[in-house]
Amino acid sequence: MGACAAAWRKPRADWRARWALVALFALSWMPVAWVNNRLLEYPFVDLPEPPPADAIVVLSGAAEPPSAAFPYGVLLDSTARRTRYAAELGLRRGDLPILACGPHFSEAPEQLSVAAEMGLLLEGWGILADRIWLEQVGRSTAQQAQEAAPILRERGVRRILLVTDAFHMRRALGCFRKQGFEAFPAPSYFRAPPLPPRLVELIPSPGYVLHNEEALREWLALIQYKLRGAI
Repeated sequence: MGACAAAWRKPRADWRARWALVALFALSWMPVAWVNNRLLEYPFVDLPEPPPADAIVVLSGAAEPPSAAFPYGVLLDSTARRTRYAAELGLRRGDLPILACGPHFSEAPEQLSVAAEMGLLLEGWGILADRIWLEQVGRSTAQQAQEAAPILRERGVRRILLVTDAFHMRRALGCFRKQGFEAFPAPSYFRAPPLPPRLVELIPSPGYVLHNEEALREWLALIQYKLRGAI
């Protein structure tokens, strides 16, 4: 921070460097991340209890492929969190079946897919094995909806509860509705924290840079999907 302040005070400091510092501060500041994510999430805040449905669909998030140091795939926070919420929702709805969507790791196709790893978590959290379905092909939101569609239709499913992060929900709902399903949002996580913020949350942080980056990518993906007719 001291170096940034010194660069700002230099009388001949290039204006581009100054604006770069302003942009860096803004991107690492919680209020900016809050606005960017809240714009994506606000339709799903304070939703009523989802209506009756035939099945739950949970979409994978981040996962690490097997490596020399750890020869198994690892589900990261976003995927584990979505899976946990789907399990809780399934049990609350009277053992509703759950379709887990997540591809095989391209680096290790012989290993369990992300969906299969999610299925193991679902079993551990009380979902019966015969109530867990897997979609293991789709590598994007649109592909997962396309690949999930025949699996769901073969089982007579028309109404689904869709589990993913709130910031990703608009695109996910659009993809499944495009496939002809009645899809209802069941957001597992909100990135925009409750207001007012704690004082410590106003300190610039690299974590907010990541949240801003992912929000921007989500807006761009929404535009791309709309232009492609995927939603």
